[in-house]
Amino acid sequence: MDARFRIGPSKMRGAGLGVLAVVPIREGELVEVLGVPMARGSEEDICTAYGDAYKIEHGLLLILPTGYAGMMNDSDTPNMKKCVKAGTLFLRAVRDIEAGEELTIRYAARGRKRYRKEKPRSARTDQERKLRT
Repeated sequence: MDARFRIGPSKMRGAGLGVLAVVPIREGELVEVLGVPMARGSEEDICTAYGDAYKIEHGLLLILPTGYAGMMNDSDTPNMKKCVKAGTLFLRAVRDIEAGEELTIRYAARGRKRYRKEKPRSARTDQERKLRT
């Protein structure tokens, strides 16, 4: 794993854990997306439906992340963005990120629907309160 990051409590409401910067991350720094590539609609895609919300689109493929990319939370103003260099998928810092700050991405539509849009805000807030008690 990458020593620049650690898993820790997210400050995002209802998110649980997230990826935090251990050291300052400068705009343009990259994080390689590690994971299992698969064709959309393939047997592998169907068998890993449990991870659909986390899959990252990479051309005609989907990547089920196994590293830090799979733990990054969704944000309307993400500080990381998908990019490709020499055919390899990365997340790139779109601005400077301070040590201790959470790294965030913008989920694909299926992930946003599942985690952000499927329930009215008030229903989700009530559910979060029940989980905390």
